[in-house]
Amino acid sequence: MENQNQNSGRRHRENSASTSSSSRRSLKRKLDEEFGDDRGRIGGESPPDSHQDLVREVRTQVEILDSAFSSNEQDRASAKRAIHVLSELAKNEDIVNVIVDCAAVPVLVKHLQAPPPVREGESGPRPYEHEVEKGSAFTLGLLAIKPEHQQLIVDAGALPHLVDLLKRHSYSPHSRAVNGVIRRAADAITNLAHENSSIKTRVRIEGGIPPLVELLEFADPKVQRAAAGALRTLAFKNDENKNQIVECNALPTLILMLRSEDAAIHYEAVGVIGNLVHSSPNIKKEVLAAGALQPVIGLLSSCCSESQREAALLLGQFAATDSDCKVHIVQRGAVPPLIEMLQSPDAQLKEMSAFALGRLAQDTHNQAGIAHSGGIVPLLKLLESKNGSLQHNAAFALYGLADNEDNVADLIRVGGVQKLQDGEFIVQPTRDCVAKTLKRLEEKIHGRVLSHLLYMMRVGEKNVQRRVALALAHLCSPDDQRTIFIDNNGLGLLLELLESSNPKHQRESSMALCRLANKASSLSPVDAAPPSPIPQVYLGEQYVNNPTLSDVTFLVEGKRFYAHRICLLASSDAFRAMFDGGYRERDAKDIEIPNIRWDVFELMMRYIYTGSVDVNLDIAQDLLRAADQYLLEGLKRLCEYTIAQDISAENVSLMFELSEAFNALSLRHACILFTLEKFDKLCIMPWYPQLIQRILPETRNYFVRMLTRPIHAELRRKQSHFLICFHYVRLIIALFYFKNKMGEINLHKEIVGGKKLGWNGLESSKLGSTSDIGNEEFDWVELEADLYHWTKVLRPVQWYPGHIAKTEKELKDQLKLMDVVIEVRDARIPMSTSHPQMDSWLGNRKRIIVLNREDMISTADRNAWASYYARQGTKVVFSNGQLGMGTMKLNRLAKALAGGVNIKRKAKGLLPRPVRAGIVGYPNVGKSSLINRLLKRRMCPAAPRPGVTRELKWVRFGKDLELLDSPGIIPMRINDQSAAIKLAICDDIGERSYDVTEVAAILVQMLARLPAAGNKALRDRYKIETDGRVGKIFVQKLALQLFNGDTHQAAFRILSDFRKGKFGWVALERPQGRTIHNIKICTHFFHLFFIRATDE
Repeated sequence: MENQNQNSGRRHRENSASTSSSSRRSLKRKLDEEFGDDRGRIGGESPPDSHQDLVREVRTQVEILDSAFSSNEQDRASAKRAIHVLSELAKNEDIVNVIVDCAAVPVLVKHLQAPPPVREGESGPRPYEHEVEKGSAFTLGLLAIKPEHQQLIVDAGALPHLVDLLKRHSYSPHSRAVNGVIRRAADAITNLAHENSSIKTRVRIEGGIPPLVELLEFADPKVQRAAAGALRTLAFKNDENKNQIVECNALPTLILMLRSEDAAIHYEAVGVIGNLVHSSPNIKKEVLAAGALQPVIGLLSSCCSESQREAALLLGQFAATDSDCKVHIVQRGAVPPLIEMLQSPDAQLKEMSAFALGRLAQDTHNQAGIAHSGGIVPLLKLLESKNGSLQHNAAFALYGLADNEDNVADLIRVGGVQKLQDGEFIVQPTRDCVAKTLKRLEEKIHGRVLSHLLYMMRVGEKNVQRRVALALAHLCSPDDQRTIFIDNNGLGLLLELLESSNPKHQRESSMALCRLANKASSLSPVDAAPPSPIPQVYLGEQYVNNPTLSDVTFLVEGKRFYAHRICLLASSDAFRAMFDGGYRERDAKDIEIPNIRWDVFELMMRYIYTGSVDVNLDIAQDLLRAADQYLLEGLKRLCEYTIAQDISAENVSLMFELSEAFNALSLRHACILFTLEKFDKLCIMPWYPQLIQRILPETRNYFVRMLTRPIHAELRRKQSHFLICFHYVRLIIALFYFKNKMGEINLHKEIVGGKKLGWNGLESSKLGSTSDIGNEEFDWVELEADLYHWTKVLRPVQWYPGHIAKTEKELKDQLKLMDVVIEVRDARIPMSTSHPQMDSWLGNRKRIIVLNREDMISTADRNAWASYYARQGTKVVFSNGQLGMGTMKLNRLAKALAGGVNIKRKAKGLLPRPVRAGIVGYPNVGKSSLINRLLKRRMCPAAPRPGVTRELKWVRFGKDLELLDSPGIIPMRINDQSAAIKLAICDDIGERSYDVTEVAAILVQMLARLPAAGNKALRDRYKIETDGRVGKIFVQKLALQLFNGDTHQAAFRILSDFRKGKFGWVALERPQGRTIHNIKICTHFFHLFFIRATDE
């Protein structure tokens, strides 16, 4: 925002430069005034009637000038008359080109110098001394108004002569003619250099700057003004010129001119200083050191609005230097006039004063001073402007004021929050600035600021109380909502506005209540259906209307429905009362249900038996009635959600009546929120006032109930204690694990003699045949320890192709849009195919883990992983992407997890949309194959190698589900080399990243250890006698036997056989249970630490 604010000043400085353009054109008017007498004496010719006459006239005057360059009195008079005619014609910009085309420039340049004397050695004054040169300079200045003629005039040699004219002040400093020629020369230089950097440089080279600086002290104020105007133009965006002006000691004189009573003089002086300071920090310091600050502040009260504007801009530039300068500007009295300027009718004046105040508001004490001096209200008023720059400068100033806690209450008292929220801002930077201001205010609402606001809400005027309540609804922390809106009646103030007859008040209240509800609901989980008094029992789909073991029959519309009392008793209090109470149904075999349709009853019973049911809109209201009658709260909630999706502006009143009729609390709340959110649509309905009066009591109850719920601050505190304890215990367990692992590795290093050689001759801990292991529990931790040791002598395996880096960034953005994320892992190595950053990317989003290639692991492995994820509370699906196993379960689970999405959308008045599911995972784990199986057609490219999918792709699965297929993602650096080796074995990273022979050798050693394979599997497959202790030896033997000694082909064959399942059901990972005894050791510490933490 600071840069954008600087741009505002820069634009104005450029606009100020363009002001000189208008001043150039004003030379015509000045000439009219000054040459009026001459025109009367000489007589004005009427303009030519035709272009030919005009050209003839111009050429005539040019010929006269060309022939009259002498000191003869008659020639001088003719030259003066001809120049005057040309200057009169040049005032018409349409004629300027004709004058230039007739070669007037060279002769005019020639007459900028004094002609030679009539007789050699004659030194007396010439006729019309200085008059001809003045007229020539003035005419050239008029011609230079058109930029295309500037260079032509300079190339004709005008600049040296004009600089010489500047030096004529020594001839006769009190001569009117001398003053005139000097002033016209300065004006001509101004017009020639306007927005022409090369000519500005030429003026400096020709020595024009020193005489101009001297002329600042000239007695004639018009000459001073002309010289200052020329210096102003020369200094703009030309650092060398700036430096020379300062070196010529112009600053003291310019600062004296700032104090001039003549508005024209101090306007030009402040303009010169402004251009010198612009983008020149060193000169800025010199200007301040020379004492410019107080005179510039004084110009804020000038009668000249242009001087005020330049002074405000200059103060804004001074304020950017350092904090001390900001403070000094305010201390010296700049704030009151700047605030007064904010209320000026001049838009540019308001823009520059807001710019200066925005810079000054970057200091803490200045912020309070500006607010105390009444700056907040006019700045807020400027937000309504249709001028984008003015809006932005005001917004930036308010952003600074909002940083001071002492200003927050004042901003809210005058309705600043509402103006910031409701403003229509023209440019995006202003919108960003306003958003940051509101964020800054939100961060201040605590401690003494909140106490002050609560005090205002209790004792302030009614309008102030309402403004405070509205602002706090948007800005307060959820932890403070109960204090503000329940304990201090903030809710009552908002509801008063809601039932007001003023549409503006109603709209503000509706927005505030919506914001309040959203913040409160985001803090607490969505209400779940109340649990039954006894645990729910679900018999399953197969028992729905099944006479098997049925002990009660319902008669509905003449049809029989076979039911089971045990299931009904567990479902609700209504059925318990029916069968356990003193009603006739207690012992009846057949029970007639007279008031429910068969399809509704069947659906209700299906819910009782299965715990879930698809509720469509056609039957939802009847099913809600039945669920309410039989006290089935879970089914009732499902019906309410379905009905809530159909709420519209036309039926919200009827829906509210329905919620009251069947005590449908969630539906009632959805109607309330819809009414608040859709105020703009509903307020034009004739029945809207009646609806508001009707829902008002329930609205109050809803917010009271929501705001008086436990805010969970204490719960979050205890959760944080629990997390500390959890990580503490994990650390202890890790230490035990590391101790065990290092002990085993040290054991490997200590054993020598070749009895149990491992990878490359290093010792292995328990290599042997499967029979060596027998029926003992296999120790996966020892295998991991050996694998860790084997990988230490290998070249590190790293693979991170370019497309993954791009994909990772895009995927993280897309994950924010996901309703549920499906993470696909390799069932053989679930831990190694778990991305270490996935948890941080997903946050609280719902996740399903799919273990693909379940056909390549045993039932025992499958059960072990299922139990592991069940203990973690993670949804897991086992699948086979090639055969389509598990895909339908995955589809149902994804829709179920994301089922609440459209309910929330409907409550907000949004149309339903398909559930968005992102499928992520390592390369080659089967993501695309899984999608193709779900869709039952090939929509995504799939192949048994990593890196086939290289871009994100959305595919549609029916009308209810959208899937995002993503390229495989992998960490930039794989720190766990054991995991890297397993990824290579399972073909989940690129082959070029590892040595096939080394990886195959490690696979042989792992297979020899695993109970599912063992040495026997290796012997049976390759007919090679080996104990599998040294993998490289086995690869070499296979190479000699089958591939003429080519170890690469042999290694690839071993890996390929494993990947195709030729060794049977072999998993390379299992949930590790070896450290359970270590966990028991830690339990004592955990209980002590956790109990103490939660008690605190």
